[in-house]
Amino acid sequence: MMEFGFQVYDENKQLMVVSTSSMEPPWLPRWMALVYMAAGKRGGCLDAAGKLHGWVKDIPAFTDVVHTQFWTPSSPWLQGDDPETKRLNELGILMNEDIKVGSFLLLRRKLLISESFVIAILEGWTTTITER
Repeated sequence: MMEFGFQVYDENKQLMVVSTSSMEPPWLPRWMALVYMAAGKRGGCLDAAGKLHGWVKDIPAFTDVVHTQFWTPSSPWLQGDDPETKRLNELGILMNEDIKVGSFLLLRRKLLISESFVIAILEGWTTTITER
């Protein structure tokens, strides 16, 4: 089983903590913080990635449950030309395309609009995120 966490981490795998009250870079972490907040207001839980191991481990039918983290860049920013860096940058290209042209931003935009976020601000953020 696998679940995606709705948080953005830096190159040192540290959570990027941002304010949801300002309109400045970094854009993707700020967007994700707003989505996290809006989902929580509606009773949603976006912490499944961090809780999945415990949930599955508590089910007697599953034995030897193992938790493994996978880190995927959201764009091809890693430096180097070794095989692992190339592989991660290829994943970063796929993630970046999914964020920009996939349903990722569109679906989260609808959630934010339903929570009364200003459409003009969201349009600007969506444009900025897709350009970066």
